Amino acid sequence: MILITSIMTSLNQFDLNMDNLILESTEDNLDDSVAASEHEKSVSLKKELDEQDRLRRTWEEIKNKNEGTASLMSLPDEVKFVVKVRNRHLKDANAVYDCNAWDDVEWDSELEEQARNAVEKNSAYLMEVDKRYNLERNADSNWDKFYSIHQNKFFRDRNWLFIEFPELKSPFGSSVSEEESMTGITEKRKSESYPGENSGFKVLEIGCGVGNTVFPFLAANNHPETYVYCCDFSSTAVDIIKGHEKFQPTRCTPFVLDITSENPITPFPKGSLDVITAIFVISAISPDKYNQVIRNLLEFLKPGGIILFRDYGRYDMAQLRFKDGRCISENFYMRGDGTRVYFFLEDEVEKLFLKQGFTKERIIVDKRLQVNRSRQLKMYRVWIQAKFVKPS
Repeated sequence: MILITSIMTSLNQFDLNMDNLILESTEDNLDDSVAASEHEKSVSLKKELDEQDRLRRTWEEIKNKNEGTASLMSLPDEVKFVVKVRNRHLKDANAVYDCNAWDDVEWDSELEEQARNAVEKNSAYLMEVDKRYNLERNADSNWDKFYSIHQNKFFRDRNWLFIEFPELKSPFGSSVSEEESMTGITEKRKSESYPGENSGFKVLEIGCGVGNTVFPFLAANNHPETYVYCCDFSSTAVDIIKGHEKFQPTRCTPFVLDITSENPITPFPKGSLDVITAIFVISAISPDKYNQVIRNLLEFLKPGGIILFRDYGRYDMAQLRFKDGRCISENFYMRGDGTRVYFFLEDEVEKLFLKQGFTKERIIVDKRLQVNRSRQLKMYRVWIQAKFVKPS
């Protein structure tokens, strides 16, 4: 019992809970809070116990590979994939309900046809022009309403992001003692012409919401060389971050930004950032503004800087669930709360970034089958994940 308690304490410490990794990515992509709530209710006690048992075994494997110690941000890539359980492939159709998720799922022609038919049906009639215009005009207020209602209770923290994107690991390291951190940060902030100037690893999250990536990142990395900027279209979301009990202005600058503007005002100069994350955010913007958005991101980065991208893929479950009358334009929809979402193709994402001067390092279509075991439901998820680099 003592051993089990010790292992589970370590698991919590390093955020290696598989349910969180799976459910976070699901909840980030559901089109309304009702669906997220239904998914939560479907999690049974038996599944929790099964997952805890598997986590104990996984953690022992990780500790053995790392001589008894491990840190989420410092795990080697092959161990990260063990943690993510990326080798969970469905080989026996009769076993589909044995686990709550399967990776790298190949769609057969029948499934492709069903998805295509569903999209053709829910996009047969486009939304009225006046309604589309009002959605665009009220985009900021719709997000303000969303965060006013949900505050920081809607999305789970995105701990999975550091496994999907090891590039978020600072070249200067992540963890130092509390004394070293406080002393170093105080020294770094002296004589700065802008916040974060003297730190050597600068990260920006666009579409930061209420900090579900920012706060886990700051908790995992207290090195003085790391500084985080985060922006959102919603002033309400930014205010929630600033009022959070873990907010540290010496390590993080939240600000309101319309990333689609031609001359965006930022707290940092152009060409100063090392990493930008764009996680389920570009899809919320009108497609006719994508070129300007990506031009802005290119200008923010220093030469050699990188964009980490993850967003909806074409025929994801969320796209198939839309009802008639929600389609704004091709593959672009209105959610029930008035926010919007676009569903990308792989080559579409690649062309958008290459056109503005980025080079591609990698791009994948992440197809996953998530299963509601208690209700015997299958949920096919499709995401596009990529890394693009600003040429040196």
